[in-house]
Amino acid sequence: RDHATSARLGTSRFGLCSDAFALLDKDTKKALRALLTSEGARRVYRAAAGDKATNGVCEVMLSDIGLTDKSGKTTLPPITEWSEFFRVIQTEEVWGSHGEWIKAHRPEFGPGVRDRFKLAEAGV
Repeated sequence: RDHATSARLGTSRFGLCSDAFALLDKDTKKALRALLTSEGARRVYRAAAGDKATNGVCEVMLSDIGLTDKSGKTTLPPITEWSEFFRVIQTEEVWGSHGEWIKAHRPEFGPGVRDRFKLAEAGV
């Protein structure tokens, strides 16, 4: 998007699932909180939004789209249940994008990456 389009869209929103946030280490949580509430982030947003800008650069808005129950807890499945779906989708996408090149060049990958590409090539 360009700045004008971003400004017309209004306040930016950043959804972060609490169970995903809980998986982060302490230093990463601290850095993410600092980034999302930083004056630098506010300046970037104000530059894009002009007079329509607010200080609320990023807000957790899962409730806006019906992903919380009456108590405010998320109704999404735990992030640990998403990882297998993510792995399957990522495997298919990465093989679709890079499979032909990998088959043609057979590059050397580290053990984790190599294993995932072998699974992708096998269609697993």
